[in-house]
Amino acid sequence: MDAGSELPKDQPNPERPVSNLTQEKNRAILRSIFENGILAPHGVYKRGQKTFSSNTSSERTPTVVGNIFNPTLDADYDQDKDEVTLKIKENENVLFHRQGGRFFPPKYYYQGFIDLQEGKDTQRSQLVNDLVLDQALYYGWSAVLPVMAERPWIIPDGNFSESNQPYRDLKESECVARMQASILAVADLKDIKKMRKEMSVFNLPSLTSGPLEYLVEKGVPFEGIKYLIVPAHLKEEIEKIFPEEIIKQKVRFVENTKKDVSVYKWWKEMQVPDYEGALRQLTDENPGEQFWIHGIRLTIPTDIWQEEKWEEYKGFERDRKKVL
Repeated sequence: MDAGSELPKDQPNPERPVSNLTQEKNRAILRSIFENGILAPHGVYKRGQKTFSSNTSSERTPTVVGNIFNPTLDADYDQDKDEVTLKIKENENVLFHRQGGRFFPPKYYYQGFIDLQEGKDTQRSQLVNDLVLDQALYYGWSAVLPVMAERPWIIPDGNFSESNQPYRDLKESECVARMQASILAVADLKDIKKMRKEMSVFNLPSLTSGPLEYLVEKGVPFEGIKYLIVPAHLKEEIEKIFPEEIIKQKVRFVENTKKDVSVYKWWKEMQVPDYEGALRQLTDENPGEQFWIHGIRLTIPTDIWQEEKWEEYKGFERDRKKVL
């Protein structure tokens, strides 16, 4: 293909049946989940095993990251310093550490924690609850839904530099489509603890201070996945890959809902799978249970073309470095 016949930047190659390729790729991902569970994006596996998605896939690490949903929290409040610390019970890693400053005073968070402990549904307890929920699902670099929209060829760039054309051209509808083309894997945290490598908690000196993350080395076998929460529009594809008995045991289908999500250029209300609703139902059914959640990316049609261009670019960079 000569330069004059190049495709428009937002168009897949018409000579390739993109819808069929997308379907084939997604079925391969689903088949891999059923046969291998969740594999880390980089590592040594048995012949034939492949990994297609992970919260850490852009980093090429030998671990799988999952966020903790419904954590059992502990809290300390230092009246002299006017300082509150929220953390996972029986663990020294801090979820939330705040001294006096913007937003709500530290004591307010501590009182919200006490309300949560006592089962009170107050504005304060909801604030603490939402802090953990938002970090797990909606806001931050490791929240599930924003990560589901990530692709290695789209690099966030606040200056919209000309060299980063894929980011400049990125459409909100594309992000929404990628978030809707995902699956949420849910495991019992106690099971994950048995296989975990380490725990990682990121802290920022502001309200947005972390998700709670567990890093699992190599991955999670399929039998370790307790539930798969799946957008309803993927039901037919799921039924083609998973046995009926497995679907009855593990799969929960959800519709879309509107939620505020922070993804790339946007922090606004978007149509996303109702993972929150399903997770809240699971916590109601399993009082006190803590869950480990991990997003699995599927493919959308524009990924096919952009992935090919990305591979071409990486090949060009490798050849250029050899010459240099």
